[in-house]
Amino acid sequence: MDEEVLVYLYTLFWTWDNTLTKIIHEAMLVDDLRTGLDGVATLKEAGQIEFCSEYLINSILALSTIYVLQSDLCITPTGRVFADEALRLLEVEETKPSLPFLQGTAILAVYKLSIGETATATYLLEKLHLLPSPMEWLAACPLPNDNTASLRAQDTRTAIACIWGFYCLDAKLGLLLNRQMVLRKPLLAERISDGADSHRRLWLPHPLSSPSCLSYSAEAFVADCAFAELAREALLQISANRACLVPDYSSTKDLSYRMIKAKVSMGEMVKGDGHHLPRRMFLFLSYYTTSIRLLEPFVQLSFLGFEGGQTAASLSLANSNAIVSTLWNYRTAFGMRHEYWMLYACQVAAMAMLVHPQSMCLQGESFVRVCQLLTSIAEKLPMADVGVSVLIRFISLKDIDIPAEARQLLNAGRQGEESNYEIH
Repeated sequence: MDEEVLVYLYTLFWTWDNTLTKIIHEAMLVDDLRTGLDGVATLKEAGQIEFCSEYLINSILALSTIYVLQSDLCITPTGRVFADEALRLLEVEETKPSLPFLQGTAILAVYKLSIGETATATYLLEKLHLLPSPMEWLAACPLPNDNTASLRAQDTRTAIACIWGFYCLDAKLGLLLNRQMVLRKPLLAERISDGADSHRRLWLPHPLSSPSCLSYSAEAFVADCAFAELAREALLQISANRACLVPDYSSTKDLSYRMIKAKVSMGEMVKGDGHHLPRRMFLFLSYYTTSIRLLEPFVQLSFLGFEGGQTAASLSLANSNAIVSTLWNYRTAFGMRHEYWMLYACQVAAMAMLVHPQSMCLQGESFVRVCQLLTSIAEKLPMADVGVSVLIRFISLKDIDIPAEARQLLNAGRQGEESNYEIH
């Protein structure tokens, strides 16, 4: 494939991905990659960590194709070419697990989830979690007091930042796949404020002609880690509430309050020209979706008050509208760069609105927008078709009256899914 296209795809990944870039230190990856391309000896000193591999690069390029818009290139590259090569290399590299192997496997798994190949994605995630890996060893390493003491100290510090990135990714996967987090919290006295991609001081919306702005990547990384810690608590609470007849109101209310407080604090970190940064917007989406999930057992209990005396139902609807507004602003500013997490947020928002059909007269416009977003995502991600069919089935079974425009969008959006249901 043309080198210009490869560079283009690589740049898309670092511009638009807001989750997987945290598990990679780009500067170290590029340094290792450049060393290999220049034909320089690549033997590492004993104990020195590697940050690049052919497997990792192919996984990145596969996922990057998701961010391509039709207006970007005359020829749209297919991610399957890179994914197939990555799977071939997996059989070779899995005999010697390394940090690039773990990174590549995580990225390839998310790509497979995105295109609807859930069996392969599950296989990759299981492999990621079962393989003997350097993750726990790196997380347990003491943080060097002198950052410039040695190359080994620098590599270790960089790798530990990547481990925190894995922890943040595990939080998102836990919410997405409705399971508990697999990874333990990194065994460090404190998280590293200098994230794996914090060397990028400016963010440029490649390939758009919009001006660059401050990236706030270091601040966002701290906020990402803080969210991951709250997400672990939320997943445990969600599971506990589902397992008992009477959900724990007191614990849920306390956690809900702390999540709202953390979201406000995170918003204060990034102000000014960073207001519409995708990374900031997606972190807000994480808070909105997690809050909706957390409050689910209480939405029919109008006599219980949460933050500000509001009911769980009113808070869930407010979070749903916030999801739609955030994604709509993203789409307006940048076009619909299709990230898998967008689909999850849309589905959570739509279902939360449908749980309160009596409010559809007030939420009608917002529901139409979330349907537009879902069908837009479905043009690129096959998994969105499944989400559309789930909504149609729920609406039909519950006989919910939705706006005519939303009905038309959903019925027309079932391109890849056979269904016995249709909204009338």
